[in-house]
Amino acid sequence: MAGARSLLAVLCLASAFPVRAADPLHDAGPSSEVGRHLNSTVVVCGHVVAVRQTPGNPPGELAFDLGEPGGTADVTVVIVRAHRALFSSVFHRYIDRRQVCVEGEPQRKGGGLPVLNVNAVTGFRFVGVLPPVPEGFGRGVVNVTDLTDAADGVKPHLVRQINPRYTSAAMAAGIQGDVEIDAVVDTDGRISSLLPTKSVDPFLGLDDEAIAAARNWTFSPATLRGQAVPTRVSLQLQFRLTPPPVVIEDRHAPYPVPLQIAAPKLMPEVTTTTNDADGFGLDAGRVGHPGVTPPSARVVPPRYPLDALQQNAQGTIIVDVIVSGDGKVARTRIAQSFPGSVPGTEAEAERCVRAWTFTPGQVNGRPAAVWGQALIDFHIRR
Repeated sequence: MAGARSLLAVLCLASAFPVRAADPLHDAGPSSEVGRHLNSTVVVCGHVVAVRQTPGNPPGELAFDLGEPGGTADVTVVIVRAHRALFSSVFHRYIDRRQVCVEGEPQRKGGGLPVLNVNAVTGFRFVGVLPPVPEGFGRGVVNVTDLTDAADGVKPHLVRQINPRYTSAAMAAGIQGDVEIDAVVDTDGRISSLLPTKSVDPFLGLDDEAIAAARNWTFSPATLRGQAVPTRVSLQLQFRLTPPPVVIEDRHAPYPVPLQIAAPKLMPEVTTTTNDADGFGLDAGRVGHPGVTPPSARVVPPRYPLDALQQNAQGTIIVDVIVSGDGKVARTRIAQSFPGSVPGTEAEAERCVRAWTFTPGQVNGRPAAVWGQALIDFHIRR
């Protein structure tokens, strides 16, 4: 997005129709643009410039303002207490200073900013990457690496390790990976403070379980010149599924983080040279050829696969699709992927296209099977 005023964009959703980005906002600020869509379902994107978490256990209401980096707020997003349990207890840390997109119906309450209430994790488009360690965390303690070269230094030794528990939702989604935590081991060998530095799952509870387990780890304290000293250490808590989870219909339960705002679309012509030795497009007219009218589609946006999120896999996938004369998807295959693609992106691209509904294409004025291509973008919005 170009220009300060277009940094926060509003994108309108119309049922199952394609998501389309609004034109750059040159004449009106983002607040004015949000105001034009009050009480309508929209997707609002911007940078989190302020976060307010109501204290409580479990956590209370969470509110945050979206706007330009370092600038003023344009809309307030609210997760009320009743829905806060759907999100990680440290969710406010995931969004702080990050660019996010949220879906909902903005409303004007009083004379303040438009307010957008979110009641489901699928209302978010963002990647669960944690901010860097705040300045000052662990100040006044000894880094464990500094004890390595000290002749009179002894590093802390792990005495008791608690393994984190899997949540049933994360297990069903097939989530595996590591949560990394920076922690301060105090002079009594207990962890006095900790800070997650790498996320594996911001929604389904694994990060919370890792934090809860790490709080109960105990150590023999570090010493320097014979005196116990507080020490900053890095912990890694692993989540592994052994044996692998039960596979239902050849895929895991979907992870509840959709793809960032993007507009999957049918291409105006079949642009890639594809090998049709397998008879994929047999008796199907090709979009872009004379006499062939392309089908139109009501698209379903893809979800960003977890393995792609974890490996920062980004790019565009082109899917060949045969739409039969009755508008049903007959066949799909990957026509072109991108360097660094992972199995999850290709599988999700095909699954996404198979979920679309089509108005049939035509060949020489009659409904017929048509070979088209769908463009599916996987791009992480930071």
